[in-house]
Amino acid sequence: MPPPPKGCIFCGKSPTTKEHVIPRWASKLLARTKPLPSQPGRVVVGVFERWSEGAKEDVKQKWRMNDALEITAKCVCAACNHGWMSDIENAAKAIVSAMMDDQRTMLDTAAQEKVAKWLGLRAIIGQYALPPGQAYREWAQAFAFEGCPPTSWQIRIGRYQGVRPAFLGNTSLNPSIMHPLVPFVVKSPGFSFAVQLGHFVGQVLGVRQQNWVVPSQRCFIQIWPHPLLRASTPSVTQIVSVDWPPESWLDDSDLKKCARDPAEPKK
Repeated sequence: MPPPPKGCIFCGKSPTTKEHVIPRWASKLLARTKPLPSQPGRVVVGVFERWSEGAKEDVKQKWRMNDALEITAKCVCAACNHGWMSDIENAAKAIVSAMMDDQRTMLDTAAQEKVAKWLGLRAIIGQYALPPGQAYREWAQAFAFEGCPPTSWQIRIGRYQGVRPAFLGNTSLNPSIMHPLVPFVVKSPGFSFAVQLGHFVGQVLGVRQQNWVVPSQRCFIQIWPHPLLRASTPSVTQIVSVDWPPESWLDDSDLKKCARDPAEPKK
């Protein structure tokens, strides 16, 4: 885990406050949404599991379904938290909530961008809250300046089918990059962040070179970067608007694969 930042990871100001990796509105929605054991009108005790590279075993945390998931990082200032970060949350809330509740959802380019910004923001916070965690402060500052994730990142969404209420995974990546003008292999550190909330699954690959992993779109739908920047996609018109859920769903074993490996699970 990186040491706690001295100032806000986005703007550098102090003091910093705690930020939830999973926002409170999502935790509240899990208290009434499917899959089981969540049921409307009931307060249950669930098990929240998170997996990360280097951990000897899964970390299990008991929590009441009507309470917030207390996975936090003291890394942002109040101005950022209640300003532009809140705007990103509010823009994506209704779209993500529908997918959590297993409602078929059509996402145009604007909706894809809203969800991608939200997942990217959650992934950055996750680097300061979940092991192994690395201090990608340059990415955080660029995110705050541009108002969106780097275009080299890949962000995808999928559908979970099972009984687990929530899952978080965070893994260090160190892909090799080959370039025709460089006579040797270059390592480029990054991360893979996966989150499952109800039926919604999001995966963020924080990488420094665009299109180094080409998704098959069978289990995942890629929503970032913008369709015009996805050079590997044969037809831009097919992804200007996307229909969630994708063709195949993910189970519990697939979730761990998503956290450990950027390649799409084989069905």
